[in-house]
Amino acid sequence: MDDNTVIIFTSDHGLYSGQQGLAGKAFCYEQTTHVPLIIYNPMVPDAARGKRSDQLVQSIDIAPTMLDFAGIDTPESFQGKSLRNLIQGSDQPVHEYIFTESLWSTHFGNPRIEAVQDKRWKYIRYYKNENFPAAWKIRVAKELGIPQNKMLYGVHDDAIAVYRYYVEAPQACSATPPTASRVIKPSESQCHRQLVPKAIRPVSRRR
Repeated sequence: MDDNTVIIFTSDHGLYSGQQGLAGKAFCYEQTTHVPLIIYNPMVPDAARGKRSDQLVQSIDIAPTMLDFAGIDTPESFQGKSLRNLIQGSDQPVHEYIFTESLWSTHFGNPRIEAVQDKRWKYIRYYKNENFPAAWKIRVAKELGIPQNKMLYGVHDDAIAVYRYYVEAPQACSATPPTASRVIKPSESQCHRQLVPKAIRPVSRRR
């Protein structure tokens, strides 16, 4: 097996450690999008081993590469390209530019992001955030008397109380900032049915 097994090592994303004033992973700067890709192929000539390349490649290139080495045609729906020539010693470009996107939009303020880049430039566009701001959720939690930063619950309890349900469910009824009175207002029957059963359900413990 060690004579004909191709081994591929990579990572899904990097992590900010203060760069750009950020922590986490949810943006398209190089610290998170530039990840390691190490490919070992025992079948290539010695001259091609241990080579480093600065060609633009993407994670979507891994599946076409594996299929290529297995002698299987790549489906037309695949957007990635095989890296086989690059692995075997060629230095011809695989992509002229590459595309990155992050669809993880959060209430912490992270919008949806897309980016396109070549070896010199990267263009990043922030284009959508459909989440309620965290400040709205904190305000409603305070009005309802729900703790904002501590909670006691049974470790294996299926009925763990989550106050985010109070403020996220009304989004289907209105785009206006929620308040406690609006969230539990009886006349808004649709929202009321969505919220009350889960919101007031007591925490139970299994024995």
